[in-house]
Amino acid sequence: MTRPNHVEFPKIVCLCGSTKYVDEFQRAGAAETLAGNIVLSIGVWGPRNGRGGNITQAEYESHKGHLDQLHFRKIEMADEILFLNVGGYIGESTTRELEYARQLGKAIRFQFGPNGEPGLGQTEPAREQESQPQNTRKFRKITIP
Repeated sequence: MTRPNHVEFPKIVCLCGSTKYVDEFQRAGAAETLAGNIVLSIGVWGPRNGRGGNITQAEYESHKGHLDQLHFRKIEMADEILFLNVGGYIGESTTRELEYARQLGKAIRFQFGPNGEPGLGQTEPAREQESQPQNTRKFRKITIP
């Protein structure tokens, strides 16, 4: 993808996975940024596994529906979706995100293999789509799971 001034536009990668793996989101975000990609990730998370979040559990629960919808918009914006399937785990919300990314024809990468093997994640290439400049994308109406 190129900008009008012919400078290569970085790939946009959206991170998806369980918010109980906040540290993994931070590691993957750093790695993708250092690889030259623009990273879309979670912005808030509630307390999990005895660890504090950056908002309270009550706040997280009251905003969860909105946060889920916001993450679907991030998936729409991304060129590629990186699923942080730690130990092979993909929960209910992440499964909906995976189905949505596939419905959109996005390129998909998994951090781990199906049995949780690190570094052995499979990839799914993006399906053919109408080519548009990154900054003028038009979003299609698609049923959100």
